[in-house]
Amino acid sequence: MSSAATLPTRTGTHLFLSEPWLARLAASYAHLPVDPASRARIGMTIDDAPGGTVAEFMLVVDLDSGAIRVDRTTPPEDSNPHLRLTYESAARVLLGSALDRVRVFESTGTVVRGSFAQLFFLDRTLQQDPGGQLARIRHDTEGLPANLGGIGWPEP
Repeated sequence: MSSAATLPTRTGTHLFLSEPWLARLAASYAHLPVDPASRARIGMTIDDAPGGTVAEFMLVVDLDSGAIRVDRTTPPEDSNPHLRLTYESAARVLLGSALDRVRVFESTGTVVRGSFAQLFFLDRTLQQDPGGQLARIRHDTEGLPANLGGIGWPEP
């Protein structure tokens, strides 16, 4: 028996970071405003993004409203901070628990450039999940690691 752990995936409607998944994320948060005075912009580059998924984007979160946007028109390197990470780590950051997010930054495979403080704002916004949008999206997402931690919000 091999000692290497295998990570079965959850089943869902849309593959994480696919076009339909991004459209669902956009629709879920479209009603919430993003104010330039209260937003954080985090660039993300996914080194091993599977075919059919997006590998580079700017994640925009509004600290007051809880809105989340994905901006694909601005290069992720133009943000502060910019994360370079694996597909699994991106899933842990966006849809995992607070502990999952911390462990991503303990990994030697994750590179953070820029203001690390902005990541605390991201963590707060993701943890609060106004309206339970992330819980519903997570529930319907295909291709997530089975061992994501408890999300801190109720499953739909």
